[in-house]
Amino acid sequence: MKATVGAQPYTLFGSFGGVSRFSINASAIGAVSYVSAGGCLYILDSTSASAFLASGAATVTSTCGIFVNSSAPNAFSVSGSSHVTATQIFVTGGASITGTSSASPSPTTGAATQADPFAGVSMPTFSNTCDFTGKSVGNANNVTLNPGTYCDGLSITGAAVVTVNPGLYVINGGSLSVGNSARLTGSHVTFFITGQYGHTPGPIAFTGSSVVTLSSPNSGTYEGLLFLQDRNLTYGGTNSFANSITSSLTGTLYFPTTTITYSGASATGSYTAMVAKRVIFSGSADFKNDPTGQYTGLATTVRGLIQ
Repeated sequence: MKATVGAQPYTLFGSFGGVSRFSINASAIGAVSYVSAGGCLYILDSTSASAFLASGAATVTSTCGIFVNSSAPNAFSVSGSSHVTATQIFVTGGASITGTSSASPSPTTGAATQADPFAGVSMPTFSNTCDFTGKSVGNANNVTLNPGTYCDGLSITGAAVVTVNPGLYVINGGSLSVGNSARLTGSHVTFFITGQYGHTPGPIAFTGSSVVTLSSPNSGTYEGLLFLQDRNLTYGGTNSFANSITSSLTGTLYFPTTTITYSGASATGSYTAMVAKRVIFSGSADFKNDPTGQYTGLATTVRGLIQ
């Protein structure tokens, strides 16, 4: 962006030399740049063994870094015939790589802990009103859902095809579940997982042969946040992206006090990040560096003058 200003002030001595006024012009060029985050996998648990776990025949590929805050001797654990590839791997504790498994590059152990990159994001507020209670879609229905407060869970099963319109979906209690051969599709959405006003929260459950294609907002308060778990609570079980599910999840899966298990097949080419208490992999997963932060919220915007 370039801005130019000009002025024509009078000379101090009137028309001396036949010149009564002269011109002054100045210009400045501003720019917006982005500082990309070093990582797209942040494991926040400070003490657990296998806080990051890739087992079986898992394949985890990341064009950005993996940060593990656990101080356990085997905080970063890769076993079986699993393979983990990233730009950098930093572990506060130790690493365990066994069997025919591998990790590239070799993890840097004894590293400093990393702050939660979304610690400053305020949790959404909402009233004690339910737009839907125990909402369930199945039986090959083709349904479009709108943003709102879904109390006691949202279940999509059978051969249902569900499209969610852009906006914030508050899952207040219960579980967001997609199973069987159901399809869930939506763009510019955030799912807020919470349990307030007497409702008990439950974990995400994407199972069966379901197909999930979702993207987060690319602007606004929840830019880059596809799943936003209320950091003020925890719940039993793990958030499961499992079985033969095929997913294209563009955005960050933010579960700061709960665990993600991932054994599905993620689509390559999408910008996906995870910030979670623990992460367990047993399937294929791809994570792509987001240089602008529009897709995962994991970049810093810098504005300034360059000339």
